[in-house]
Amino acid sequence: ATAPWGAAGGGGGEPVANLGVRLGSLLNASLSRYERVAALYDPAVAAAKRAELRARLTEAASSVLEKQLDAAVRRAERVHAASLAAAAESNDLELPDRVLKAEAAAASAYAAIAKDAAPGAEGGWDFSGALAAGETALRARLERLDANARREAADATVVEAKAALAARIEPRALALMKAAPVDLWARLAKGRASALANASQELSADLRMLRVASKQMEGALAELAAESRAAVVRAARAEAEHVQEKMRRRFETLFAKDEAGLPRVWQRSDDVNSLCSAAQEAARRYLELLSVVPAEGGFPALTLVADETKVGLLQNLILEARSSFLSAQQAQLSLSPKSRIPLWMFALVGFIVARELLGFIPSFLLPGFVVQLLTIFVFASVALIVLANTAGPRVVLGALGLVSPAAARVAERALAMLGLSGEEAVGAQIEAGPRRAKAAKTRRSAPAAAADESSRDAAADFSD
Repeated sequence: ATAPWGAAGGGGGEPVANLGVRLGSLLNASLSRYERVAALYDPAVAAAKRAELRARLTEAASSVLEKQLDAAVRRAERVHAASLAAAAESNDLELPDRVLKAEAAAASAYAAIAKDAAPGAEGGWDFSGALAAGETALRARLERLDANARREAADATVVEAKAALAARIEPRALALMKAAPVDLWARLAKGRASALANASQELSADLRMLRVASKQMEGALAELAAESRAAVVRAARAEAEHVQEKMRRRFETLFAKDEAGLPRVWQRSDDVNSLCSAAQEAARRYLELLSVVPAEGGFPALTLVADETKVGLLQNLILEARSSFLSAQQAQLSLSPKSRIPLWMFALVGFIVARELLGFIPSFLLPGFVVQLLTIFVFASVALIVLANTAGPRVVLGALGLVSPAAARVAERALAMLGLSGEEAVGAQIEAGPRRAKAAKTRRSAPAAAADESSRDAAADFSD
């Protein structure tokens, strides 16, 4: 009679409805049939056989009850999984609360089946052992389910914590590396340690709520620390992949642009050599900063740019800097000098004013020939100054020396007093030999001399 019930409950089947009532009726009916037959026999024999019969009936019914409780445990597992899935989808509870809610739902589902699985007290049947075994099996299954859920949740929590920590560290590390301050790695280490401490504290609290073992928690915190270092390394690698372009941009920003970030308009007063050297040094320091991630917090140093690669990068930087330097120098040389009034105009105006002033002097104070002599003297002085500034003192004094060496000496002294000749004002008749080369050298044009000086500065700047 109980074979269909056992088949339904076992083998992954569903629980039998109202099993306790039906099983109790069957047991009592079987015992009643025995009593009708046992009345015909000796009471002592009937009592002994009655005990044996009850034991065998209880054993048979317990087998059916165990299958019913197994089915109840399977249903409780499904309810447990469904409750966890629903809570995860709604995301309205923390994982510990989700687990507790799933446990309560599974226990309720099991109790709804177990309370009707055993026969009632009528007939004196005792199935407490089977019911206790069922509850023990349920607790063991739920503990395994909870452990799996907590372990999965702990793994997910660690993954989320690592992702959140990386998202917190990497952008800040990239921003610092683009700025490239002198204390770059010290600031990165300080920021990484601070972010790691906060993330570790949050992760420890979450793992304690999930009842994670201490050894597993230590491993999770070690993974978090490794992720913080990996975030810095990833940012450094991303920056080092384009270090050549970033060095070029850094050089151009400091050399080819002004403080406002606008293209620099070169002026004659700009010190191109100093600006170029400073820009090169900044680019070189940037390369040195990004070449190696220093050891920190128990993590070894990591080389990002090899020494051979650095040599090539620096050579390219020098070539590009030289090209920019020469372009800036050429732009300076191409500037026209500031407009000024020619000296001959001042001389002409001075001569006219002096002549007019001499014309106002009465004849009784200065005779006419004296006025004419003064006029000739002023005109000659003005002509001498203008010619000395245009053709050069050497040419003027040389030509004058051919006419009158004495006049050449007087003119030389006059020009020296005016600061227009100095040692170079030597005529053709006065020590023209060794001093002529020096006079020719000092008479070179200012742009040519400036070009030579800038070329020498450029050669000294790029000599290494």
